[in-house]
Amino acid sequence: MKLRMPPGQSGVDSLLSAILELLAELSEPCILVLDDYHLIANPLVHHSMSALLEHAPSSFRILMISRTIPSIPLSRLRVSKRLSQLNAEDLRFTIEEADDLQRLTLSNPLTETELALLEAKTEGWAAGLLLAFLSLQNRQDTAAYIQAFSGSHRYIFDYLADEVLGGLDAPLLDFLLLTSIADRFTAELADAITRNKMPIFFWTCWRRAIFF
Repeated sequence: MKLRMPPGQSGVDSLLSAILELLAELSEPCILVLDDYHLIANPLVHHSMSALLEHAPSSFRILMISRTIPSIPLSRLRVSKRLSQLNAEDLRFTIEEADDLQRLTLSNPLTETELALLEAKTEGWAAGLLLAFLSLQNRQDTAAYIQAFSGSHRYIFDYLADEVLGGLDAPLLDFLLLTSIADRFTAELADAITRNKMPIFFWTCWRRAIFF
């Protein structure tokens, strides 16, 4: 579809205006799904999304999936009750949901105690539970495996390496590598290890939801 650009406007503003005009003509509700929004770093894209969210008709919905809080002003949308937000705690699986998932995955379901321990170790993280169930298939040492289960297991590590660590820049990866040598660390220890750069990197990790 060829869009006509109104005179006297920048290309991006013209495109947004044309999109909003098309959305206004929709006769049925429409949903736009944007996955992995955290990968977007261009401020112009954030500005465009903000304008689209602000002026789109009520029949148009945007489902935005991101590992971090988007760099978009959301306060006005939240106050006007035009924003619904789900965070990690909202997405956490309950014991009942974890039980439903294991029955779809395992031929020999875990005991109630084993499932509760695994749910606690993964903090209800859906991907973690699924990866754990996959790694438990055809294992005989179920109880011992769950006791020792951690993020260092192959399936979990591969997932984190591909989905989380793969998208980080070199300085942030160095920070995570340096601070990973300790089971627990204080702000002072992390500051010493990272040569006084801890506050910057810690804030970045928190914003990008790397700590979980």
